[in-house]
Amino acid sequence: MLGVSLMVTGQPVWMVLGLIVIGCASSVRETAPICAALWLWSPWPLIALIVPAIIALARRPAESTGIAEWDRITDHPFRTALEYHAGRWRDARLMILPWGVCLVGLYALDWRLAIILGIAYAQLLIATDSVRLYQHIAGPALAFAAASLIPDPWVPLALVGHLFWIWKPERI
Repeated sequence: MLGVSLMVTGQPVWMVLGLIVIGCASSVRETAPICAALWLWSPWPLIALIVPAIIALARRPAESTGIAEWDRITDHPFRTALEYHAGRWRDARLMILPWGVCLVGLYALDWRLAIILGIAYAQLLIATDSVRLYQHIAGPALAFAAASLIPDPWVPLALVGHLFWIWKPERI
């Protein structure tokens, strides 16, 4: 978010600093530039994808993790993702309820937010995790959409409602 905050100013110096921050983030989580590009709705953060590309070229991947299940996931990501999510694609408790009060943001759904949500959920086709993945990509955008709709006097109640949301998602 810091890199996005710096880049949103549009000032060249701050944009370069934002790219550096996003580049550092991409060395930890390779999807950080993609998230930033979606949140800013700009291709500039994608320049930071050079960092994970250099890291991938510089290090030699291990032959095996030593854990059979992880090796199977790495060798066949689509197949294992479909196995892990089998019968759960339409489970509202897993796919919708973890958003909490941010669901209000769907009332302000426009084509950009729809694309961000589509990309967020599409990554479930190649990953075995669920809630943390789609909320990492679409969470800030949906939270901002919800915040723009909730009237000021209702914000404290919405925050309390979100903190004590009735459903605690499974941590996968």
